[in-house]
Amino acid sequence: MNRRNLLKGIFISSAITYPVYRLLSALIKEDKFQPLGVPKVSKTRNYIQFNFYGGPTRWCYDHFLNPYGSEFIQNPMTFNQFDPTSPLDQQKLYQFEYKKTHVPLLWSEELHSKRKMTNLLDNSLTIRGVHLEGTTGHPMNSSKMIAPGIGGYSIDGLLADLSKKPLTSITVGDTPVNRAFKSRASSNIKVKGDIENHLDYILSPFYLKTGDKENSKEMEELLDNAINILNQSETSKNLKSDLKRARIFFKESIEAFLAEYDSLILKYQEIIAAGLKHKIKGVDDKAIPTPSLPLTLDGDIEIEDALGPYKVNNIYILSEDLRQLLDSANVGKLAQNFALAEFISKYGLSSSIVFANKNEIGEIFRNVSAKTSYKEESLKKSYDKITNKTTITSTSAPGLERPQLSFDSHSTGSLINLLTCSKFFYIFSSCLDELINVLKATKLDNHKSLFEETIIHVTSEFDRVPKNSLSGSDHNEQAHVSTFYSGIIQGPIVLGNILVGSHQRDKNWGTIGNSAPVSSLNSKIGISHVSSTLSSLLRIPPIIKRSPSLIKVEKGRAIPIVELAKNIGENHETYNS
Repeated sequence: MNRRNLLKGIFISSAITYPVYRLLSALIKEDKFQPLGVPKVSKTRNYIQFNFYGGPTRWCYDHFLNPYGSEFIQNPMTFNQFDPTSPLDQQKLYQFEYKKTHVPLLWSEELHSKRKMTNLLDNSLTIRGVHLEGTTGHPMNSSKMIAPGIGGYSIDGLLADLSKKPLTSITVGDTPVNRAFKSRASSNIKVKGDIENHLDYILSPFYLKTGDKENSKEMEELLDNAINILNQSETSKNLKSDLKRARIFFKESIEAFLAEYDSLILKYQEIIAAGLKHKIKGVDDKAIPTPSLPLTLDGDIEIEDALGPYKVNNIYILSEDLRQLLDSANVGKLAQNFALAEFISKYGLSSSIVFANKNEIGEIFRNVSAKTSYKEESLKKSYDKITNKTTITSTSAPGLERPQLSFDSHSTGSLINLLTCSKFFYIFSSCLDELINVLKATKLDNHKSLFEETIIHVTSEFDRVPKNSLSGSDHNEQAHVSTFYSGIIQGPIVLGNILVGSHQRDKNWGTIGNSAPVSSLNSKIGISHVSSTLSSLLRIPPIIKRSPSLIKVEKGRAIPIVELAKNIGENHETYNS
């Protein structure tokens, strides 16, 4: 039996229990243990998904509501710049033109790298106006981002089946996204969301840590078994010698891996810290004032209608500069996620890696604090019919609160939402810019850049339906958005039609991204079309064959095969569908 195949077979058989044992086969070249080298071009492209489970608003970022100068109706909740001289229900969405595409003003910011954020758009494809094909709520819709048919095969599952890489598929987090993996015959490494060191957790089943007797014993037995088998062959002398040194090799190699990974975490932590300090034009470069109590207003006004923009869950933040909310904030595991994405990609360790939140209650920022907060139940309204004035007071003094800022922003007021989403997507973009530039600088065995062989998918279940009170927003299963970044995309490209105005009963939401038909498809774009488009980009078969891809890849370039994005007006025959 071929010695190398014999050894690989021994360890790969253990992948049923611990998929990470496949890493050993990648370290065995010509019967010798060697460090991992430059990743090679594979049958499929590599896949990295960043999934914001909970469905944050993305109007300030990549939900391009009017990219090519169509008709547009402003909703007060979709503004992206705060003008203190205008009423809160008259704030606006500001855009600028970049390469013939109108994009939100956030994209004009300079990143930590001193590069403009627009550099990311040069390799971007955004699909908006996507409906989720009959499902509602977070669990099933989030699962569709990776497995478009509920309970069916997943994108990362198909990639794993075709992969020859050591760790075929990795998922990080504890959400339905992370549980949606399904393949024909492959395994998936699941990294729990609260794990401090992702790479250490992945390698731990065979990393012989000091004092870890259970793992050490298992690995010793596995290696001894391999040596005993090889002892039966006189031609295995060199490899037997290597195997006897395998324990030392693993410890030295993996410790070096972990040291490099730790340095990557520090790099992204620095980027995030700089992003938290960075002032975004029109968002937090000036004070964001909040009203004080008692507050007197003209007319008969409900408390939520008067103070909705300053609300988070059951508290109102008043009498302070709203920017103080993020003075001590952090973004959880974002640095670890980007460090792992860079490390896994650079060494060609896996074909896919999916990141979702730590848990199903995704927080856009953690450790936020509001120094002068009023609990909802303490606020009282009195209306004077004679003067036609409403006065709002509190039965108790304000106090310090630490509200939970959820991606699922049902009760996050418009001003707080603007501040937190703009800040988060700026920080995310700074990290993404660094990752992409590492991929661009990494050359493959055919001299292509790793970025040309990688698809980065930024997604969440859906965007939102604004509340008229500006106190938050609800789910919108007619307004999914996915953005893809890759070296094979020459962007910005925006696909998917949306309605100029969206109505339900007595509500007039304006242009918020609701799906409208695309003429060349003779239908709206569904999440299955997005999945087929992703399959085309990744060079894998589509999961739902009846739904065609929206692009084709020719000569290493992604080319749209449907019309560019349009806003469809009220005269369209399917306007109210």
